[in-house]
Amino acid sequence: MTNAGSDIELVRLIRRGDERAARELWARAGPSLLAVARAATRNEQRAEDAVQQAMGRLLELKERQVREIRDVGAFLACMVRRLALNQERGESRRRLRERDAAITPGRASAGEAHASSDHREERLRDAVASLPDELGEVILLKHVGGLTFDQLAQALNENRSTIAGRYRRAIDELSRVLSAANGNSADRAVTGATR
Repeated sequence: MTNAGSDIELVRLIRRGDERAARELWARAGPSLLAVARAATRNEQRAEDAVQQAMGRLLELKERQVREIRDVGAFLACMVRRLALNQERGESRRRLRERDAAITPGRASAGEAHASSDHREERLRDAVASLPDELGEVILLKHVGGLTFDQLAQALNENRSTIAGRYRRAIDELSRVLSAANGNSADRAVTGATR
């Protein structure tokens, strides 16, 4: 979403019932919002629900709150991520407990090599989900939502250097978590790709 001023105007028009404005805002923001939600939850329905909830909450804001939004896309991406993550947390914790209970050290299945790419992606998602909220948020919104450090700073009401430092800490923590989970070079390669 490149023109924040016109995005705010779209929000105001939508609040007055303008369906064309709603379609335009969806065309601008919908795909990236769904990508953010899908990255936070593995369930398509929960992802779609998070986006719908965020759009609904946007329309419930008071005019004073709308005036405070500096970047509609960044604002919505942050809201979608939080809603989707809240929906996913319980499910993610359950999956982690089940998987940890099922893993026996030194035993590899025949299909493990075939599914290694999917497994690495799942471990990366789990590692991001295990980060403190403020760290996971910057990783997800930067890499999945496509937000710049400036957009993140605006959306999170922080200065750019704080966001950049948080991002560096998140990358370092991801590296540590992935290395601790499995010290093989494939995990280090995945972590290096996020830098």
